[in-house]
Amino acid sequence: MKKIFLFLIIFLFFISTIFAALPYPGRCFQRGFEMNGTHCFLPDGSSCKIVDFEEQTCGEEYQNFCIEEGKLAWKAKGYPCCEEMIPYLPRGYDGQTSCHNLPPLYERITSSLKYDPFWWFVEMIALIFAISVIVITIKLAIEKSRNNQLKK
Repeated sequence: MKKIFLFLIIFLFFISTIFAALPYPGRCFQRGFEMNGTHCFLPDGSSCKIVDFEEQTCGEEYQNFCIEEGKLAWKAKGYPCCEEMIPYLPRGYDGQTSCHNLPPLYERITSSLKYDPFWWFVEMIALIFAISVIVITIKLAIEKSRNNQLKK
């Protein structure tokens, strides 16, 4: 039993090491360039190793890039949406964010209510609590000033 357990630990260690060594083709994939396991093929016909393209040491003319509206976007640095857009995924949806203009406030609120009524309820309770604290603080300040005036 101990041998099996030891074998599994060693096996998992080697598998994780192998996968950690594989280059991640994020920039190449995001830009829609063709690739194979190790190279990213650029539109001008040249190619770069995926690692070099990711580290921005190859294909410099293709590094300035923004993601257009509706296309998949990673929130990580280096995969920016074009101007006036953000990576956005409406509440109630699972999956990858995509670049969109920030929806209007009413749409975000109705989305919150439609897809996540529990959190909408919690947000409303928190808002009511905050307003109550403000009102009570103001009333106490007014009462204190009245008491000070009566003492004079």
